[in-house]
Amino acid sequence: LTIFLLLCILLITLITRYIMVRNLASPAWVDSIHHGLITRLILENGTLPPSYLPYLDIESTLYHPGFHSTLAAFINLSGMSISDGMLYWGQILNSATALGVYLLAVTLSRKQSVGLFAALIASTFTAMPAYYTSWGRYPQLTGLLILPIPVALFIASGDQIEKKTRLKMLLCGAIAISGLFLVHYRVIAFLVCLLIAWLITKLVQSRYNFLKFTTAYIKQILFLTIFTILFSSVWLVPAIRDTFSPRLVTSTTTASLNFFSDCSWHYLTPIFGKQVLALAILGVSWAFLNKNILAGTITGWIVLLFFMANLDALNLPGGSFINNSSVTIMLFMPLSVASGYLIDQVTILWKKIISQRCTNLLYLAIFALTVCVALRGSQQLLSILNPTTLLSRQADLTAINWIDKNIPDEELILINPFAWGYGLYAGADGGAWITPIAGNQTMPPPVLYGLGSDLQKKYINQVCAEVIRLGSSPEELWNYLQSTEIAYIYIGARGGAISPTSLSSNPHYNVVYQHQNTWLFRILP
Repeated sequence: LTIFLLLCILLITLITRYIMVRNLASPAWVDSIHHGLITRLILENGTLPPSYLPYLDIESTLYHPGFHSTLAAFINLSGMSISDGMLYWGQILNSATALGVYLLAVTLSRKQSVGLFAALIASTFTAMPAYYTSWGRYPQLTGLLILPIPVALFIASGDQIEKKTRLKMLLCGAIAISGLFLVHYRVIAFLVCLLIAWLITKLVQSRYNFLKFTTAYIKQILFLTIFTILFSSVWLVPAIRDTFSPRLVTSTTTASLNFFSDCSWHYLTPIFGKQVLALAILGVSWAFLNKNILAGTITGWIVLLFFMANLDALNLPGGSFINNSSVTIMLFMPLSVASGYLIDQVTILWKKIISQRCTNLLYLAIFALTVCVALRGSQQLLSILNPTTLLSRQADLTAINWIDKNIPDEELILINPFAWGYGLYAGADGGAWITPIAGNQTMPPPVLYGLGSDLQKKYINQVCAEVIRLGSSPEELWNYLQSTEIAYIYIGARGGAISPTSLSSNPHYNVVYQHQNTWLFRILP
């Protein structure tokens, strides 16, 4: 029955997620662009490439190689295009998050019914993780899907008397953590906070003496650490040097930093978010009254996560490792677990109050209520995606496929830029997908150029700023572009700073493609 109900939850979630993206021409927002480019390079090389040149001047081990390898495998097996493959693979991962929430809830509560309620809540009651599709934040989503596995194995190994079985569990846990390292470094921080919260809670509640408790779990932690280092050793050195070390320094900014300054609380309230928050608070409170380990673990986990996210405000090192926004959008996991626990406890209390004859009616009422709320939540999720983050249209994909067949790969193409954030520029329309699909370099390139050299970043930012300033002045724009290597200008269906009408009437530009508000101009010498 548990497996059947869990499969029903997965099926409802998968259908909802696929209907949600039915009108999208390609994955949303700017992160999806470089995910597509890296996946293209993996497919072309047949393996993780030694570098991302000539597109990006960064190490190939630096940016979520675990996620991109799984995406490349899915595209290779399915035969889909890169844009379609990422879109559908992202929804598969999004749906499968229900499994991760289920496992976490069962691990902490030791009850499958809590896991079912938690999985249903995360899938249909809350905006997250469905809203991840608006940003293309698939690596963090993949990491959250993996996160409960090493936690479950670590906790289960502590219950094993047989040494051989315990070692096997810890070995599998080390493999899972190694995979998590490759998928997303940020979720590693989430995992560490969760394990610390569970260990502290377990220690407080333990009847054993302090020395016996710490000795047992220190051995397990050392075993996990050693084998994780062994499994990920090839990747670990550049990751520590380029990813972890730069984020462990104290902030040098002189501006005053406030606690929760970058926290996006509004992500917690859509759909039935407010109700889930209330249920979670009541669930944790009830767990404290019952001295359940779930209470201290969930509370400690959230406190530790926000502590890490606000290290800069405390003038402590490591402030850029995770931020408040990244914590806020993953809170659906602990909130769903706590809410599922409360619903399960309420069911148990009602069973004690009512007669045995009415028990089946109680189950039927709970089932009917949860199904109605889940269907209502699923209906609201269908239109939750932010239209602002949808850069491309179907006409863009048609135009980019034409570019792929007719424009040499070495030609540099200017696309509509906009100031994205973090001092970087991104493509404002479907032209941003030219590099992942057609293979031509664009100006601006995918936003990962921010991880490259300062000189390169400064040059790209300067060009983009000038293009935005001169976008409606074709003569001045032509004069400026003569000093660059840009040979073509692409304007997508969504449009941006550059006016296609003014370019088409100017003798310095030749229209080589035009269809449904998409334009490709050749810049004449």
